[in-house]
Amino acid sequence: AEPRTGTIAAASGRVGIGTRDFGFLASGTTLYRWTPAAITSRRAGMGAAAVDMAARGDRDIFVAFGAALDVARWQDGPGTWTASALGAGEQASLIAMLADRPVTVKPDQPERVYVWHADLSGKASYPLNGEILRMVATARGVLIATNQSWYLVEEVDGAPFRAVPVAQPVANASEVQLLAHRGEVIAAVDGVLWRRNLLAGGWQHVPAPCAVGGLAGF
Repeated sequence: AEPRTGTIAAASGRVGIGTRDFGFLASGTTLYRWTPAAITSRRAGMGAAAVDMAARGDRDIFVAFGAALDVARWQDGPGTWTASALGAGEQASLIAMLADRPVTVKPDQPERVYVWHADLSGKASYPLNGEILRMVATARGVLIATNQSWYLVEEVDGAPFRAVPVAQPVANASEVQLLAHRGEVIAAVDGVLWRRNLLAGGWQHVPAPCAVGGLAGF
């Protein structure tokens, strides 16, 4: 890792995401950006602590606040903050990207996934089997883990999207963390680490010296 200059205020509720050239971290109510040279505060006073983030391209960041605030959008190039980016009352406890389309889970509808139009003008929804615990954008689509089943949400010609059931490493998980990295998905399921190439092969157990409580990568 390269050294960085700059400071991050001590706060709870830290959520990070990496893009091609940058890293973004929401700590408390402030959004920070990593560059090769420095860590800088990009947006202060977001109004609440972020619970999830998703990136469209390199510098277009969508921020979810659970039931505290509507989904917001930070366009890092022009430095523009949009407080209700998906419309008034549109909140999310989880958010990811299906190509250039936000995918959200509402705090009061944990068993339904919403896939937005690229221009954010509307959305389609789909009920899944079980409460959605985590999701992550991959090269094939958005991988979604519920407490009963796992799905891959894909773009389809002539339809908004489809949710295809996929194999899960452990049935009936209660806690899941997901990370997509170089064509693979890394999953921490109830403290046990797994990896899989979604294009080929099944889940492989990864031995770890202790229970895994979280995953992060830039």
